[in-house]
Amino acid sequence: VQQKKNNIISPVHVCLVSETWLRKGDTAKIKEIKELGFNVISKSRAGRGGGVAFIFKKGIHIKPQKTKSYKSFEVVEGILESSITGIMRISCIYRPGTGKYGKVTDFCPEFEEYLSSITHLPGRPLIAGDFNIHMEDPENVDTKRFQSIIDSFGFYQHVQEPTHFCEGILDLVLTGDNTCDSIQMCNLQVVKTGTSSDHYLVSFSCQFSHHIIPTQEVNLSTRSISKMDMDLFKEDLLNSKLNCTEYSSNDPNDAVILYNEQLDQLLNKHAPLITYKYNPDQSKWLNAECQDARRKRRKAERVNMREKSTDSRIAWVQASKNAKEVISKTRDKYYNNQLAACTQNKRKTYCIQLSTIC
Repeated sequence: VQQKKNNIISPVHVCLVSETWLRKGDTAKIKEIKELGFNVISKSRAGRGGGVAFIFKKGIHIKPQKTKSYKSFEVVEGILESSITGIMRISCIYRPGTGKYGKVTDFCPEFEEYLSSITHLPGRPLIAGDFNIHMEDPENVDTKRFQSIIDSFGFYQHVQEPTHFCEGILDLVLTGDNTCDSIQMCNLQVVKTGTSSDHYLVSFSCQFSHHIIPTQEVNLSTRSISKMDMDLFKEDLLNSKLNCTEYSSNDPNDAVILYNEQLDQLLNKHAPLITYKYNPDQSKWLNAECQDARRKRRKAERVNMREKSTDSRIAWVQASKNAKEVISKTRDKYYNNQLAACTQNKRKTYCIQLSTIC
């Protein structure tokens, strides 16, 4: 997650991540992801490594589900609900492939038990993740055993291209193979990402009518008081009706009205009211330079997916590295400036530090 958080592209609605390496106390990394416009449902391993998570756009509601803990694999489960297409039950799987329970003979009975537990539940199942089973070799004993299980439960495996740099098909996408449970899928692609991960990105689209809650923008108004020319303001203030000795009314209400009118006129002259739109979900540090770097990265990715040439891949990797660098530097600079501005205020310093992890 630490390597991939800045490479999550904006068109992605839901991202299933296996081997996150997140721990229960890693709230700072989750906060960084949320600042990029995503929510996170994470299930961490008790020890080092592992972990599975959903990373999804704000506005999409995934309801996390309780699952049993298994010895041979990790799973996080959630449901998407729609009044039109019903329920989609999403599961993200990570099977380590090494360790005490790393054998496929340990995994298959437990995975069979998990499939039995969800087949009677409402919702069309979509299971994806890193299974570490070599599906590119149909004659392999472990592959045959796993294939037999998914066939017996009526699942279809969609990935047919290598998902690992050693040419193995290890990352799988499973959906129901019958009419009732099937999910229409299209544009499934295996993309060689620009990160240091030895696994590739498996991207796909599926037809599921889910209502995305639009972000509510708020109109705010402000004045640049600090940029006012105070000498000119004082001069106009002395020449205004507020400093007029001929004012004759004894009614305090008239004096308040005069004060408000004159002050509004002077402020509109020296510090005009500026109205802007504010998005509560958008990070304060995510500026135009960051947005431009992300657009260039996305453009380079589309070119690479279309051309699939060495030059286009190099350009995409470079655009990804540049976007990661720009985003990281901008965020660091923003919070460093915030902390530097309140060195004498311990309370404010604490609040800023807290905001980076919560």
